[in-house]
Amino acid sequence: QGYLEMSGGSIEKAIDLYLSLSSQTAARGERKQDSASNPPPPSYRITCTNTESGWAWDVQHLKFFNGKDRVYPLRALESGSAGPGYEASGAILEGKGGMWGGRKDVASGYFWIGGEFAPGTVVTKAEIKEGNPPHKSVSGTMRFETLDANKGWIDVKGSTGSANASSVAPGEIKATTATERKVKYEGPIPKDEELTVKPSKPVQGRVHDVCYKSQLLPERRTPFEPDKKF
Repeated sequence: QGYLEMSGGSIEKAIDLYLSLSSQTAARGERKQDSASNPPPPSYRITCTNTESGWAWDVQHLKFFNGKDRVYPLRALESGSAGPGYEASGAILEGKGGMWGGRKDVASGYFWIGGEFAPGTVVTKAEIKEGNPPHKSVSGTMRFETLDANKGWIDVKGSTGSANASSVAPGEIKATTATERKVKYEGPIPKDEELTVKPSKPVQGRVHDVCYKSQLLPERRTPFEPDKKF
């Protein structure tokens, strides 16, 4: 039978290591038991992996339902926002008016907006109304997720991609542009003085030497005298 010979100091280190590992194992067991007995509050969110602009996602409102009944979260959740006045609460919480100017989560690189609900709340459907392009999701990039105590964020059971996330498209934007109109003018041809506005103080006398016009039309050294025989 083999054995391992250890000095007194080595035995003490081994005992300390054993106690340390045992305490870590016990702590993990306590955390697992706590997560089972005290699960996190029901939380749901819509995740978007990409938008047309690539850096912003505008959401006018996000509604949650249990069947046909609308349910309201106690707290809004978000990946990030453009700043004060553009938080997720404006698009989710009751009585809050506003739009979420969404920004990406630095850790995951995704956009997400959702809510934390009262214990026992079950959400079966979400309805989202996005803003106008380019800050709207690319088709097929939204997911409807819920927070699991052990697995983290997972797809809501029965949803595939954005199946349970009902995307309500904004109203059609009809671009209006100015059109040129050709007007046929009938009447006498206007004179030049009718098409120009005379200066309030017209130039009188000689043109100053510093004027560019004086360089184009220099004065004659000798005054012009018409040929009397012509």
